[in-house]
Amino acid sequence: MKKTQPKPKTPHMEIRRDPNCRIVNATGVFGGLNPVEGCIMLYSDYPYPSTAGPPGKIELAKLVREIQVILKVSPITFKIIADWMQRHIQRFEKQFGALIQKELPEEPITTNYIG
Repeated sequence: MKKTQPKPKTPHMEIRRDPNCRIVNATGVFGGLNPVEGCIMLYSDYPYPSTAGPPGKIELAKLVREIQVILKVSPITFKIIADWMQRHIQRFEKQFGALIQKELPEEPITTNYIG
């Protein structure tokens, strides 16, 4: 009769917040995945109105897309994050209804990341 090995104990996990941790309000994300790493760049958009033009009409002069955070992860961690986010979306939509998004433009595939 073969003895079964006892399952190893799960170590106690402590979650701490690094003193340098910051909260970022992102308006979007881009990045990609290659055989070596995944890259997730969170950005914030800042619109700048034009001062030229007729009174009472505001036009957009430029839009600054500022990268706030760059995450570099392994390909498997990239997939785990995607799966984790999808589970949260499904739970949210089940409770509150479908999230409606505008059609996303085709993102160029690149392995040339900032950073």
